[in-house]
Amino acid sequence: MKTMLAGISALADGIICELYSFKLKNGTFLRYTTHQFDLTWDGHSYLCAPLGFKRGSIPSSSEDFGFTVQEVDVSLYPRDSGVFISGVSLAQFVNEGGFDNAVVTIYRARSTYVVHLFEGLVTQANSDRTSCDLKISDPKMLFNIDMPRNVYQPGCRHVLFDSGCTLNKEDFRHDSSVLTGSSVRVIHNGLTQADSFFDLGEIVFTSGVNNGVIRSIKDYQTGVITLTLPLSVAPAIGDTFKAYPGCDGVRTTCKNTFDNEINFGGQPYVPVPEVTL
Repeated sequence: MKTMLAGISALADGIICELYSFKLKNGTFLRYTTHQFDLTWDGHSYLCAPLGFKRGSIPSSSEDFGFTVQEVDVSLYPRDSGVFISGVSLAQFVNEGGFDNAVVTIYRARSTYVVHLFEGLVTQANSDRTSCDLKISDPKMLFNIDMPRNVYQPGCRHVLFDSGCTLNKEDFRHDSSVLTGSSVRVIHNGLTQADSFFDLGEIVFTSGVNNGVIRSIKDYQTGVITLTLPLSVAPAIGDTFKAYPGCDGVRTTCKNTFDNEINFGGQPYVPVPEVTL
């Protein structure tokens, strides 16, 4: 059963409108109404001018305590070209993730009472120059999150140079240049690191016809890099590049190559599977 809240006396008898409250992930609130004038309710102002709204049906089910995730589609239409949120246009705000995981509450308002219709999280958001389409899912969708958050496994759960790894990529940059005998797949160079040091890493060309091209490294033997995918054009002798080591997620690599064992994200002593006959 929907709970009736205090109405909005400014509404004429028989007039029905909706109120939309958006709580953004940074804690900011945006509040709008489908009424033709701004409204004040529960101590907050709901604006009518910036946006028009089109809402899909709100599902109603007797299985309120089940695990079916209810969803509502809401479209926003700028009423003029000057609609800005956080200093940018609506389309830019949406496409840069401004509504991602925002909490949306929808109310239906009359002069005598207000009804809470729906509340959920924005799980999809798309926008173009004329409209913004949101999919709002009720909070039960949070039950779809995999638990536990971190999987217990021998290999590291982090990606090299991410926030869990904590390392700065540029600290492991090694510069060199192309030497004679190179091709679109094999790059002879002046690097002196031990065999396999750059395996699974990447090479970024910084001059020549391949300037800016990035390729992953399949194999490294001292002074010779073999690329996973060939270049479109063979590099010239003297073309410069920077190379970064890769990581296979093994504890010894974390320790010996990166001296970062303290942030290793695996559990190397997980027992191996056994079969009993």
